[in-house]
Amino acid sequence: KALRESEERLRTLASTDALTGLSNRRRFWQTADGEIQRARRYGTSLAIIMMDVDKFKRVNDTFGHDVGDQVLCELARIGLANIRSFDSFARVGGEEFAFILPESSLEAAGNTAERLRSAVEAQAIQVGPHQVFVTVSLGVATLGPDMVRVEELYKAADLALYRAKQDGRNSVRVYQGNGEGLG
Repeated sequence: KALRESEERLRTLASTDALTGLSNRRRFWQTADGEIQRARRYGTSLAIIMMDVDKFKRVNDTFGHDVGDQVLCELARIGLANIRSFDSFARVGGEEFAFILPESSLEAAGNTAERLRSAVEAQAIQVGPHQVFVTVSLGVATLGPDMVRVEELYKAADLALYRAKQDGRNSVRVYQGNGEGLG
């Protein structure tokens, strides 16, 4: 019994972001792969949202990494509060997060992304004596008929995220196909 509990604890540690308690990048890829297979099998939609904290380096440089860590934890809380119970949410990089939204149209995923953006912008994050305000940029993509691998869907959402950053940050951009139709 103790061995089984130790193995389970190791599995959890290997798939969880230590700071936020969210899924880590590894588990994100596994979950996304399974969701793509499910969406293909049942003919349902699937969306991914990429979220990146705008000018996060400034938070760390101004307030210190401890405050930056608390901001990331608060963003995890805000993210979880704004998605459905069966959606997946992961920290995939330093200040980059990803969401997997099964059975979600492009419009619905865009609405979720906008809700996330608005919730973060409106939240004063209290860390000790500091009140920190941050914004996020988000990119949204849905599984296209030509996409067969997780990497393709992830790249599409990442392209949309990049466009949100290019367009001034604190915004949502949606990937609509061949890279030309980012809106």
